[in-house]
Amino acid sequence: FQHYATLSSQRSHLHEMNIYRDSLMMVSDPGSFRYRIHLSYKLMGNGKMDEARAILDELLEEVGKDTPLYAETAYAYGYFYRLNKDPETGKKYFMLSAIADAKSAVKENASFHTLALMYYDQGDLSRAFKYTQAAIEDAVFSNVQFRTTQMSKFYSIINSIYQAKEAKSKSKLQHYLILISVLSLFLVLLFIYVYQQIHKLYRIKEELSRTNGRLMQLNDELHEKNTQLTDSNIIKEQYASLTLGLLKQVLRPLFDVYRQTGGLPKIAEQTGAEPTDRRVIQTVEIHVDDGERTG
Repeated sequence: FQHYATLSSQRSHLHEMNIYRDSLMMVSDPGSFRYRIHLSYKLMGNGKMDEARAILDELLEEVGKDTPLYAETAYAYGYFYRLNKDPETGKKYFMLSAIADAKSAVKENASFHTLALMYYDQGDLSRAFKYTQAAIEDAVFSNVQFRTTQMSKFYSIINSIYQAKEAKSKSKLQHYLILISVLSLFLVLLFIYVYQQIHKLYRIKEELSRTNGRLMQLNDELHEKNTQLTDSNIIKEQYASLTLGLLKQVLRPLFDVYRQTGGLPKIAEQTGAEPTDRRVIQTVEIHVDDGERTG
């Protein structure tokens, strides 16, 4: 009832809880676990946090771990830290309480419910949904009607929100899958294009290699032709030199006879050539003499 009254936050329930707690404390042994655990809640309700913490520290040292009493003490610790605005440490002790209840086979527990509410307030819907399911299963199993009713209302709210979030997540996942598919197709097309370009470059390289080989072959043939032409020119020069030498040997005696007869001027005088013709004959005579001296 204390857990239900705390979560409901209704003043009437809180007032009834305080009355029941005081009644139990009046008939309980002040040194008993039950008396001290109720006293810690009463001190926390009155704002005496240090005194409540001291009692909880004593109880946590006395009770055995993973027992129902340990689960109650850990839950009280979680409630203490939740009041002190330290939700992370509070969640730690609520989890320890839930673990102890699970190991003790206690199905009627409040830790799952409280953890579900805390994670829901923090916006962690996934964990809140899981803890809510666990709390409902335990409440149904233990046949606690008020907790089953309360958790069912909360479950309907968180389930609708969780399902909406899951649907949104699935929609995002579908969009990402479509995007990945498009990118994959683009990469495949890009790979095909690059492969074709590489193959084309390879063919061009082969063609250039063959062309270069052909050019080298033509260059060698041209060099060979030039060598042959050079040899031919040398032979022609040698033949021309020999021919001129032979002509000189043949013509020299003729020049000697020609001079002995007086040359062209003498012949022109004897034949009665005109003065102009005689000057031309003299010019030819000079060239003949020069050619003979050069030879």
